[in-house]
Amino acid sequence: MEKAYGQWTVETREDGYTINNRGEDGQRQYYEVKDGPWGMPVLEMEPDRALSVPEGLCYVDSNGETVMPDEKIGGIFCKIRDQIVHRFSLSSPNAPDYTIGEDGVLIIDGQEWHLVGLFSKDKNRYKNYDGFYGPEKPDAV
Repeated sequence: MEKAYGQWTVETREDGYTINNRGEDGQRQYYEVKDGPWGMPVLEMEPDRALSVPEGLCYVDSNGETVMPDEKIGGIFCKIRDQIVHRFSLSSPNAPDYTIGEDGVLIIDGQEWHLVGLFSKDKNRYKNYDGFYGPEKPDAV
């Protein structure tokens, strides 16, 4: 069964539920909520709009191990030193115009932003990373 509540749609099935918000273009945006393990909800950030993690970069986890991230990037933080210059979700009406260049470089107002870090809020409850970008390309993310 599917029922709309404003922009949000709730679908219930015998095997679970899904709550999502579709944009005018039909893409799922903001968050999608699904039933997860142990009956808890799992939130997927920007399910259709999330950016693929650039393949040409070296990724290292907090233990120093080389890894390949298995999720996408849903939230964007662009920082210079300690100052956040841009902070946005990909479906936000206040998001700046951006293009994506080689190796996933974000270009906003002519400024290149390189992926410097990925943050997972809680891999058991949230899907898709927050991506942290800086003006200089790091050796590893």
